[in-house]
Amino acid sequence: MHDRQHMAGRLQGKVAIVTGSARGIGAAIAALFAQHGAHVIENANVTEVLLELTSTDSLPRAKGVVVQKNAQQTTNNKPQTISAKVVIDATGTSALLAKKLNLKNPDPKLRKASLFAQYKGASRDPNPRDTGATLVLSTKDQDGWFWYIPLPDDIVSVGVVGDIDRLITSRNGNPEKTLNEEIQNCPSLIPRLKNATLIPPIHVLSDFSYSSKRCAGEGWILIGDAFGFLDPMYSSGVFLALKSAEMAADAVIEAFQKNDFSAPQLSKWGQPLSDGMQSLRKLVYAFYTKDFSFGRFTREHPQTKKNLVDLLIGNVFRPGINDIFDPMSKSVPLPNSIPLESPPIPQSA
Repeated sequence: MHDRQHMAGRLQGKVAIVTGSARGIGAAIAALFAQHGAHVIENANVTEVLLELTSTDSLPRAKGVVVQKNAQQTTNNKPQTISAKVVIDATGTSALLAKKLNLKNPDPKLRKASLFAQYKGASRDPNPRDTGATLVLSTKDQDGWFWYIPLPDDIVSVGVVGDIDRLITSRNGNPEKTLNEEIQNCPSLIPRLKNATLIPPIHVLSDFSYSSKRCAGEGWILIGDAFGFLDPMYSSGVFLALKSAEMAADAVIEAFQKNDFSAPQLSKWGQPLSDGMQSLRKLVYAFYTKDFSFGRFTREHPQTKKNLVDLLIGNVFRPGINDIFDPMSKSVPLPNSIPLESPPIPQSA
């Protein structure tokens, strides 16, 4: 275990558990928390959320977590219990609380799968402005698509997305063979990986589109992919994760100011975010609709172009943004929104 401790700051006396602090955003978060006085625990995982029954809700109250230090980083890996006023679940697609409380709602029609890995030495566009550009490449029969994302150190992330039945059920269970077959099924990808070397492992995800019935309960909140995940197509996951964290943080700050950690207080931000997710979900359905073309659609309905651009750049909360779906529904079987359940309002004494 690594501990970072500073003597003064806004977080003096607080404990922060940062499980992914080796680099990137996690490292920056750990450093910032320590700078403001928090006792930062690194190289540890939250193995359990401590819950108890409450008379105000059918879902339990959270009162803390159990932390297990990484055995490879320390000789003292005895589980540690940490109490908390609010537990914020940011466990990504592991969705620790949503699974435990049976809150996950799989999308009934977006039953997709993905196989992805990293490659070293893959081709990059020579134009300096394009060397870090993400590419979206279609398979030959347009029954799937690849992402091609340049990363530092001459690494490229490559992944294919398609129907579960085609990528998983009908295959022999060999991920490397399946991924190689799909690469051969994407003519524009083959020359880019000609001199590249696969860096194991190959990751497999299936049926990954879901949302949660609730965004919060008494003493707990779900944010980011722990709340829901749509599809990799529009790279909306990072935007929605950061936006949900920002909105949830406002609710938590207010909860401390009011000393009110009830489900209604901690759920205040959920409906606007859910509405934004449902708008993007309709766009995902349009992408996967055979023979639908966004280019043709905007030529036929030029008044929708601004709304489409706003949706793609994440401006999903603007009033009137959903006007685009009226004409789109004439050519795309758009889904009904999946409702977000409201928590019960405690009875006044």
